[in-house]
Amino acid sequence: MKIIYEKARSGKTRELIKLASTGGFKLIVCHSRDEARRIFNLSMQMLEDKEIEKEISFPITYWEFSHNLYFAPNVEAVLIDNADMFLRSISSAKIEAISLTKEE
Repeated sequence: MKIIYEKARSGKTRELIKLASTGGFKLIVCHSRDEARRIFNLSMQMLEDKEIEKEISFPITYWEFSHNLYFAPNVEAVLIDNADMFLRSISSAKIEAISLTKEE
C-alpha cells in the first residue's frame, strides 16, 4: 500500500489519478458525487495534457464503497482519496490514531 501524505492542495489527488491510470482496473473512492465529477474532469484534462495515458473510471463515493455498490470482481485495487475524511464518515467518535501494517 502506498501512502500519500502531503498538505492540502499539494497534488495528492493528481497522484491518485496517475495511479488509477496505470495497470489494471483501479477505482478512486472520494467523499461526494461532486468530488467524483471534479476528479474525473481533472483526469480528462490530465489525459488531454498527456500527463496520463489512459482514461480512468468514474470515481465512486465513500457511501457507495462502504455499501459495496460497485462491481468488485473487476476492481483490481481501490485508491481512497482523503482517507482521513473516509474514516470520519464511518465513525461518530473522534479518531485519535490509526495503525497501518507495512506490506513486505
